[in-house]
Amino acid sequence: MAPGERVLYAGRISLRPFMVSAMAFTVCTFGLGLIIYVPAAFMALIRQRCSEVTLTNVRIVVKAGLFARAAQDIAVRKIESAISGKERLDGS
Repeated sequence: MAPGERVLYAGRISLRPFMVSAMAFTVCTFGLGLIIYVPAAFMALIRQRCSEVTLTNVRIVVKAGLFARAAQDIAVRKIESAISGKERLDGS
């Protein structure tokens, strides 16, 4: 972390969107979806446990990966300028 940078929030991705869609799929296929649901739920749990999101006063950092960790970050000022309309979505 850079000097003066402080963590505002640290957390993990949510499993809720996956669980809701998987449960609906299972109900719609009259239980046959469990064959797909159980391995998919396991993979989603691994993805959730191997990912983390950190919000600082300077940037947002997303780290993911089980064997090879990959990190991406974006400056908060870039997000603020896109929201305020100072910068178009295509970057021009």
